[in-house]
Amino acid sequence: MSAAAISMSNWQETHLPPADDQPATQYASNLNNSKAVEKIPVEIWHRILGFAISCTLLPGEDDDYYHGQAIRDLDCIMVADYKRSEIIRTKLRLVCRQWDQFLDNFSDRLVQLTPDAPMGYWPPVKRWDRVIRIQGPHNIFCTCKHSCWPPFDRKGDALSKGNLLRPVPPRLQSQIRETVLPQLSNQCKAILWPGVWQDDFVDPERFDSVIMFAHAFRDSEHATKQAAIISSTYMRLTHLEFWMPSLCNPSFYLSLERLETLRIYTEKTDGDLEPKVASDTHSVGKWHLPSLRSLSVWIVAWTENDVRAFNMLLHQIGKGLTGLYMCDLTEDSVTGHPVISENTWSWLPSLEVVGTNLKHISLMPAPRKGTRSPITLLIDGETNLINHIPPRQVLEDIRKNWSLSATGEVIVNEPWSEMIRAIEDDEAWLGQGLHDSEIDVLDVLHAIGTGLRDSEGVPFQERIRRQLHVALTNQKRRAAEEKLSASP
Repeated sequence: MSAAAISMSNWQETHLPPADDQPATQYASNLNNSKAVEKIPVEIWHRILGFAISCTLLPGEDDDYYHGQAIRDLDCIMVADYKRSEIIRTKLRLVCRQWDQFLDNFSDRLVQLTPDAPMGYWPPVKRWDRVIRIQGPHNIFCTCKHSCWPPFDRKGDALSKGNLLRPVPPRLQSQIRETVLPQLSNQCKAILWPGVWQDDFVDPERFDSVIMFAHAFRDSEHATKQAAIISSTYMRLTHLEFWMPSLCNPSFYLSLERLETLRIYTEKTDGDLEPKVASDTHSVGKWHLPSLRSLSVWIVAWTENDVRAFNMLLHQIGKGLTGLYMCDLTEDSVTGHPVISENTWSWLPSLEVVGTNLKHISLMPAPRKGTRSPITLLIDGETNLINHIPPRQVLEDIRKNWSLSATGEVIVNEPWSEMIRAIEDDEAWLGQGLHDSEIDVLDVLHAIGTGLRDSEGVPFQERIRRQLHVALTNQKRRAAEEKLSASP
């Protein structure tokens, strides 16, 4: 919608369909006469043209956690949304000559650079200066009946073998670098995972409008260098995402006045020596992010070092945070130490939402009632929070630590209907026999705050509990029957 608003007030005077324009007159006849078109308020034209560019390729100002997740990656859902948007835009171009000219400016908004396309990119692009979102190579497993995006992995072969990216041939690298990238303009607002072309996007004049950026740092030295480049090149950034070997990097410096959302992934390879975190808060470098509101940290295996570094980071940038998400990339990666200490809550005075797994929640000391506004707990399926329920002791710890806490709503990032369907289809869900009744975990979550609901806002009522219980009982019965029939 923001793109359509560019010069919209001036556009109304010169681009609204005139009464003597034959296509416009035909279109207006549906409204009884052509004069009716001229009397339609500009807000209506805003709304109509908004449909033409309605695909969410960029973050919005008021995006919540779910919407923020939805725009991160190019996937089948985004592709379908983009295609629908293009169909509508194409149809609206037929209204009249002025609409055709105006809407033509919004072509070629999305492109992916990939060795899996004949030209090295997809879809075909006529005007590179109109691209607003450009993606580097990455594999997505397409589950659509028919391939929705040719570069997507249809069989999952690359993913199953652990080879996430096919190397970009040197000739293709040069071709893209010399003939394609120079055509990009300051209309480009999102650069995601540029890969081998990372240095070609370092141009403060051409890319001064970029608000969304994602990149991978090879090692600590590379991270330090790239953070400095990001700070000086993309000063309008509001959303940043990157991979780095470790949070422990005293030389790291990142300064972005407008950054609102930050996602960090850390993964140490077998050859990496984990740096020791000293008591000095600058063991994690210096982070100047005064506008930061949302922080997500993904760590493959939380160690004591990671916990210390994470808390040092929060001490620097936690004051304005409203959302904090502590995520695991493996199910068994939770250290026996709380990732948030009792003192940490005082560094997070504005915090409203905490998203993490149940084991982390059970370990960390909860903020007490009367010390702050209630905190919403987000049980996020993306971080293995529902599909890997810990033993009963963890549930007891959650009940004990959080029953008198400053907890508001507890939200499960799945619809109840999807949970019931998954159980009925024998898909893995909940504890898989880790305790007597998998429903126990939902009872505990419902009791510790002001109530439990699913991602669609449906509360955890007796009706939902009964449906889940019946589905689980039937699942166990089927499993027992299959085991009995398989025995000799």
